[in-house]
Amino acid sequence: MPDDQGSPHIRQRSRPTEKVPLDYDKFGKLMGMVGSTFEGEALNAHRMATDMLRAAGLSFTDIAETLKAKDAVQSGHPRRPPPRPKGFKDSSGRTWRSQKDYEEYCAREAARSEYEKREAEKRKAEQRAADRQRHAPQRDAVVEKYGSAMAAITRNEREQALHDAVVQWLEGPRIVRAFRYLAGRWHSSMGGWTRGSSEPPVAECRAALDAALPLPQTIREARDEVRYWDQRDNELQLLVERWDEEQLDLPASYRRRRVRRLYETELSITTLDDLQTRLQFLAETKNGACEVGLSIMDAFERLVLNGQDPSKLNIDQSGHPHTATERRKAVIDLLSNLDTAGLPDREIARRAGVSPSTVGTLRRKVVSEALKPAPIFRTRPRPSRSPPPPQT
Repeated sequence: MPDDQGSPHIRQRSRPTEKVPLDYDKFGKLMGMVGSTFEGEALNAHRMATDMLRAAGLSFTDIAETLKAKDAVQSGHPRRPPPRPKGFKDSSGRTWRSQKDYEEYCAREAARSEYEKREAEKRKAEQRAADRQRHAPQRDAVVEKYGSAMAAITRNEREQALHDAVVQWLEGPRIVRAFRYLAGRWHSSMGGWTRGSSEPPVAECRAALDAALPLPQTIREARDEVRYWDQRDNELQLLVERWDEEQLDLPASYRRRRVRRLYETELSITTLDDLQTRLQFLAETKNGACEVGLSIMDAFERLVLNGQDPSKLNIDQSGHPHTATERRKAVIDLLSNLDTAGLPDREIARRAGVSPSTVGTLRRKVVSEALKPAPIFRTRPRPSRSPPPPQT
């Protein structure tokens, strides 16, 4: 039987090889060739570099750590991993360096908030004092009108009638701080309706309000009642010193809105007085049509009223021509007459029933016609006409 060592079919055990020092220059050149654009050259360089590391008992990770340590020594201090965040977390998850820093921040914010609050209250008090001083004469006039502030605050006859008509639908007394002893003077709800609600009160409540006081029948009556409620609301604002808030109680407040709709749109225009009142509303409104309303109102008073009382005006008895052609002819006649040609445009417009601008236009036309030179006619000898030949 042959010896095991002499048998060629038995693989001998590999002996551990000794580590070869790494040639850094050669290894650096090989790593430079790894970035070659030729795939074979780069792959061959990578294999050779791997063999050199294996022979030296190293790996690419060991090379990276060596480079890192060398860089740390050159920079003057060894690099350490960043410390884990430590500190205090508040309720929102924000991290603070310590709980003390968080508490100091909270204290500063509380002090700042308190300071801003005091400053705001101070400015509000100063503004309120200035407003009180500015409105003092008006408030004194209201107190003098009624005899006392209590008498002015108390519901008047109209307010009491509206209150009694809907008392069963009134809920929730609204307390005014300066008049806490008048807890039932103002209310917060009436038949499901509040000041900021878009829905009206229940039908029974609305019917009771309409029956409590007669509704206006003309636009002028509606306007006068709206102005009455505006004045009453202004008086209450002066008394309670809330100058930008409505102080009418809910029955009177809804009544004012109801009558305002009649004044602005719902009542039909049947007379010239209605037309004038509606035009006055258009001229005084603040919705952007002010200039248009003023021009319409001016034209109406100039062309229709002519300084007369609109309630007594009768167009059929005004004596003005009815058609535009007749009015134009009347203006030209007045301008052509030596006795009336010197009158102002407004007076001629009043007599003829037109606007002063129309009179000015026609006046310029009449003057230009009067100054136009007369045409010169030249006489020419007429050609003699031979008698027609005799008929045969």
